[in-house]
Amino acid sequence: MSVQSDKFQDLLKWDIYKSSDNFKSYVIENRLEEDEQRVLITAYGELEKYHKSQDITLSDASAIDKAMEIKNRYSKREKFVLNITNEDSSTESSNREFETLEFRGNTMEYFKIWIVNIFLSIVTLGIYSAWAKVRTNRYFYANTFYQNSSFEYTADPLNILKGRAIIVAFYGLFIFSAQVLLNPIIAGGIFLLFILALPWFINRAIKFKLKYVKHRSINFRYDENAPSFYKFFLLHMVINIVTIGLAYPYSLNKFKKLLIDNSKFGNSEFQYAGETKNMYKQFFKVLGSYIGYILAPMFVLGLVSYFLIPQGMGLASNPSLFVILAAGAAIASYIFFIIVGFAIKGFYDAYITNYVWSNTTIKENSFQSTLKPLALAWIYISNIFAIIFSLGLLTPWAKIRVAKYKCENFAIAATDISSFIATQQENQSALGEETGDFFDIDIGI
Repeated sequence: MSVQSDKFQDLLKWDIYKSSDNFKSYVIENRLEEDEQRVLITAYGELEKYHKSQDITLSDASAIDKAMEIKNRYSKREKFVLNITNEDSSTESSNREFETLEFRGNTMEYFKIWIVNIFLSIVTLGIYSAWAKVRTNRYFYANTFYQNSSFEYTADPLNILKGRAIIVAFYGLFIFSAQVLLNPIIAGGIFLLFILALPWFINRAIKFKLKYVKHRSINFRYDENAPSFYKFFLLHMVINIVTIGLAYPYSLNKFKKLLIDNSKFGNSEFQYAGETKNMYKQFFKVLGSYIGYILAPMFVLGLVSYFLIPQGMGLASNPSLFVILAAGAAIASYIFFIIVGFAIKGFYDAYITNYVWSNTTIKENSFQSTLKPLALAWIYISNIFAIIFSLGLLTPWAKIRVAKYKCENFAIAATDISSFIATQQENQSALGEETGDFFDIDIGI
């Protein structure tokens, strides 16, 4: 037996790999960061390859050494001793699967859908936009695969159109009252009515968004009703006003719990275990990334410019040079704000998404998002510039690029996914279908 396989035999005895519950408990008890979790999952992947191949002359020495390094590093932690006594744990380990989503869409296919959607939406004065949204969502869901089975999007465009008509009516009445009737009282009343209805709109939007998504003929759904949303928004609006927004991470964590704990796949409930203090850590990471990757380099660049560019440069006697420099400064400012805005969005989306999904489970199945903040920020920044310089024609390429990256960095860890799916399919007929939803407001969840 080779040295490499000896190391793997040692790794196979590591308790953390005996079940998904062990891994999850270890992550929670030791409060591992996302990068540490990724390292452990990488090691598990190597063990899975060893299980499947049963090859004792593995050639990938670097991967074996990496896995051994992980084992040595983490086995020193005091909280690591889990004392597993379950005799069935070894069987559970062999059934456990770590698989990423796969996105199979391509730019040219989606470009054809996108350009037709744009044309018909313009020709119909926006009416076709509801059908455009359904066509777009169906394409992206149909090209997102888990274990060679794609997702489905089954929404009716008419339901979306009805919801949008209500929103347009609100806006039209507000503008008519404020600018034509010149009656601020009526305009204010319409605006207040819309604000009061907003939690209900959001609740209906979430229900709509999940209800019409399926995987292997099993529906997702959302069970919480509007009263909980009114309580949440009223309470957290007051809290954030009093704290001048400093409670936002706390509110976000509570909102994620409200969303996830009431979401279902078939009859099985999702559960969210994220803690407020750890959500605050994610915001500090976003701030640190902004300072390290954006603010510090800009500060250094400013200092270099200050000392290298001659002071004055004769601008008083050269107005044309002043105009050129002023125009250049204005353009540079716009570029800077675009970079900063999309960089922060990339940092925020990566850290928050990784944290939320790493703390989400459904029965014994868990999730893992491994988005890299700097990579996602670069994708967002380069995408927006590509769209600008192509006059919008590279929008399909940008959307496909983001979808592929996010799918490649999202994994589902399941003990026995086939049995889980089979159980949900048996229960699906008992769920029933509600009547068609009337509203659709697309919000990020």
